[in-house]
Amino acid sequence: MLIQDLLKEFTFDLQIKNYSKRTIETYNYNVGQLINYLKDSHEISEIEDKKWKTFDECSN
Repeated sequence: MLIQDLLKEFTFDLQIKNYSKRTIETYNYNVGQLINYLKDSHEISEIEDKKWKTFDECSN
């Protein structure tokens, strides 16, 4: 799945949760910077669907 598509889903989720327009814009800017870094520095633009572990699960 493209990381950019995940950002769109995340933005939609924030809208549903009634976050302010400014908060959503800030999240989009910051996550967008991360996406650009991953793409430019590491050539990452997609992620695989995997079951993510929480920090607690990984530390045991």
